[in-house]
Amino acid sequence: MSFLNQTFELGDTPAVVTEPDPSDLKGLTEAIRDARRMADYVVVSIHSHEGAPGSREVPAQFLVDFAHATVEAGADVFVGHGPHVLRGIEIYKGKVIFYSLANFVFQNEAVTRLPADLYQQYDLGPEASPADLYARSDHNRRGFAADPLYWESVVARVTFRGGHPAEVRLTPITLGFGRSRWQRGRPESAEPETSARILGRLQKLSQPFGTKIEVQDGRGIITIER
Repeated sequence: MSFLNQTFELGDTPAVVTEPDPSDLKGLTEAIRDARRMADYVVVSIHSHEGAPGSREVPAQFLVDFAHATVEAGADVFVGHGPHVLRGIEIYKGKVIFYSLANFVFQNEAVTRLPADLYQQYDLGPEASPADLYARSDHNRRGFAADPLYWESVVARVTFRGGHPAEVRLTPITLGFGRSRWQRGRPESAEPETSARILGRLQKLSQPFGTKIEVQDGRGIITIER
């Protein structure tokens, strides 16, 4: 049964199944194949918030399917962003898939303009400012400002050898969780204890994809075998 742009099917247990739109997938992979013919390296990026049911740190199935399809079409590296938190890393057919690298610069509270629909959600008029909108955080006790996961990430460096990804190095960073609004959002190297926590979480998130992340001197290393 189709209802509200969703398809409902009879199943043994309740579940949400997502998949890429076939026409979108066809057009995008054709563009990637074209890029592969013209470039030495191809990087595909997508902004996607959707996660698996009940988890913001696990990618939705359609995103996994899409990432695999981009690699098969010729992508060397796939970079996901949008959920503002780290997600696992997969090495698929010798290529690198970052399902989300979280935030690098996170200063959306310091901009001068925001989309109109955000103000409408809180019944704010056109005269409102970003400060009026973010006052809804209840003095940093709700939203982005209250959740440390939004303020921890890694900087990923992919090394190529012989035209193929050979190694990934992951440097943990923090973006100032707990600081004042004007101070937070700029990337800084994480302290050793925080680095260990970030890399430990990323190891756990990457394990279902069969990815092994070794930790050396406060950095994560993925060696890609060919």
